Amino acid sequence: MIRHVEVRAGTYHDSVTLMQVSQAVQGEDGVSGALVAMATQLNLDLLGGMGFDVPAASPNDLVIGVTADDDAALGRALARVESALAARPPDGPGAGGFGAAPAPRT
Repeated sequence: MIRHVEVRAGTYHDSVTLMQVSQAVQGEDGVSGALVAMATQLNLDLLGGMGFDVPAASPNDLVIGVTADDDAALGRALARVESALAARPPDGPGAGGFGAAPAPRT
């Protein structure tokens, strides 16, 4: 069994997207556990509860934890993370998904 944890400093995605990504990764053959989440204290506690070594991270960081049967399953899981996150780019300024504010009218 392989346990993989990585931190992506300063990477933000909304919680709904990250829950969907976690579910998609857990559905991969050979993956017995996955958490893709912002590194809040609650999520780091969940990561530790899943048996992972908890990395040093801040709430502004993305943390990815995957438990896989072998290297091939881990590779598929990480590829799934990449493709799922690429399909939903991070929200821009003004988080909430509304993008940049319109230019002021004069």
